Amino acid sequence: MKLFRIIAVLSILLFAVVNAQAASAQGVKPTPYIGGKLGLMMVDGSGFDDAINAGALVGMTLNQVQAGSLAVEAELTLTLVDGEISGGPDWDVTTLAGYGVYRSNGPIYFKGKAGLVYWDFDLDGFRGSSDDIDLSIGIGGGLKISDKAALELEYTIIESDLDFLSVGFKINF
Repeated sequence: MKLFRIIAVLSILLFAVVNAQAASAQGVKPTPYIGGKLGLMMVDGSGFDDAINAGALVGMTLNQVQAGSLAVEAELTLTLVDGEISGGPDWDVTTLAGYGVYRSNGPIYFKGKAGLVYWDFDLDGFRGSSDDIDLSIGIGGGLKISDKAALELEYTIIESDLDFLSVGFKINF
């Protein structure tokens, strides 16, 4: 299964490079962007309170299609405020992800993303942690403030028992 995930990531990266070169040959210039986000990291388990994570992202819009744009995006989130477990330790989680992203056209737009995420879940005061690489998907929407900036709201499934609800921004170069 891990080999399949690695092959999937490499395929996405290869697709991104080929797509960027094709867009460049057609006169479409890929557009880089950066962003940030803040939100609730939610564990689907009894007695777990949410943590607050902050994230940074970098991306590249590769191609405009009839109904929107395609991009690749890398994202890192870190816990700012630990989550709590009833009668137990605090917890935190770090994520590092790569996504293929679709955004629809318009001042208010739909966002969908899919990719791979590495997550590392720690219980404070305990040895070791739990970590893995999983397929991840997310949906959301955005509001363009200008040609260069947008606000976004997202819901991302990190893995079957861990979700991230965030609000963020994106700045195009």
